[in-house]
Amino acid sequence: YKPLEVDEKYNRYVTSDRGRERGEQFRARDCENIIVLLACATEPIIEASSGMKFGPYQCLYEELDAQFKSAGLSIFNCNWSEIYDFTQDTGAESNFELLGPEEADARKYMLTPKEALENESKKNDSQT
Repeated sequence: YKPLEVDEKYNRYVTSDRGRERGEQFRARDCENIIVLLACATEPIIEASSGMKFGPYQCLYEELDAQFKSAGLSIFNCNWSEIYDFTQDTGAESNFELLGPEEADARKYMLTPKEALENESKKNDSQT
């Protein structure tokens, strides 16, 4: 597991990864096989990407409400599923799919804090 690489307003050039994002706009370009749990006020955009899977943002923590307000986001006006594909080939297989309720369970895609610490510890041990 590694976090999505973020390029200011856009997420670009990420391969075979998983992540969760909050933001005003989500744009993925040249991406393959990514699972994204997303809260987005506008249509998420993909371009030259394939194997993308989208589900709703599901994290909850103390500062979340204030951060959503600051970003102009609302749980009642979330367009995570309104994907616009700039490079959809008519008649071809879709470059993305929406996760069903069972697939969109965030616990399947994120490490617990304990798992993250254990992974970091193993990584540090292997470098010494």
